[in-house]
Amino acid sequence: MGSMVFHSLHGGPGGTIIWSGAIISFKHHFWGTCRYVTYNTKIQLTGSSSTGGTAIAEIDGKLPFYSGSFICDKNAEWTGTFLVTSPDFLDVDGLPTIHAVAEEGFIYLDTEFSKYGEIVCQSTFENQVEVNESGLTAGGQISTFTLSPCYLGDAAIQSPGTLEIQPIGGGPDGTVVWSGGTVKASEGSVVCYYKANGIDFGTLTGSATTGGTATIDIDGSLPLESGDPLCDKQLQWTGSYTVETIDNLNVTA
Repeated sequence: MGSMVFHSLHGGPGGTIIWSGAIISFKHHFWGTCRYVTYNTKIQLTGSSSTGGTAIAEIDGKLPFYSGSFICDKNAEWTGTFLVTSPDFLDVDGLPTIHAVAEEGFIYLDTEFSKYGEIVCQSTFENQVEVNESGLTAGGQISTFTLSPCYLGDAAIQSPGTLEIQPIGGGPDGTVVWSGGTVKASEGSVVCYYKANGIDFGTLTGSATTGGTATIDIDGSLPLESGDPLCDKQLQWTGSYTVETIDNLNVTA
């Protein structure tokens, strides 16, 4: 069945459901069985306050191939609408959460101590929009930050820290600042720890600029905190994230 996480959309009552880890099987009389997996699959929830009654969940996404016959499609298109029969009244309240997934699946960590010169990882992160004196700011504690699985070496988030997006000029783009995070990077017996202390981690390109989904382009260096003498003094981090929720994300001054 996997797991589902509900994210408020602009404070509710609607939201986005992120579905991951479920294996869906399709059996064809001639082709055999094809299995697909949900991975950050989005389901849009329209809350009861908007419908005036039963909440509605709408799915429109592609599930990547997991296993099965070589004739199986690489992706399975899944569309449809579900009525939420229980609970009778369902709204999603609270502040919205930014949910971002690495574009094309991977983030790159440049490492001279690695014989391959880099560690390549799948990555996703979530952080809740918090309130300050001026209202909503696109920043706050990172609730989830993953580097998994990794290839050509190993890496992991030891402590996620916080993210803040500071507007560039009047917006809608901004600079992503990462603070309080710790990253472990290793290959073989070489283990290194790097610290994010208020570093300019990358650039958010807002929805008003892209004309759709906001993106975060990462190009930042984390200084070495501790580790093996062979560790690099800086861990260069590059790649891009797609902001899957909030659907329309812009930063204003």
